[in-house]
Amino acid sequence: MDIQNKPEKKACGRCGQAFDCHSRSGGCWCESLPPLPKAVAGHDCLCPSCLQKEIQAQQAASKP
Repeated sequence: MDIQNKPEKKACGRCGQAFDCHSRSGGCWCESLPPLPKAVAGHDCLCPSCLQKEIQAQQAASKP
């Protein structure tokens, strides 16, 4: 497996949980989720749990 297809090990910018990022191979798990309306300041990537929570929080905040 070359470096381009190998998952990148990341740590969640919010909780510190380790997770694999597959963006280099063109199919990360996060691509199946809705994009965040606005970036989370100071964070590269979030783990699945924190990303789900952030999406829900931003969606709730954007509702009138």
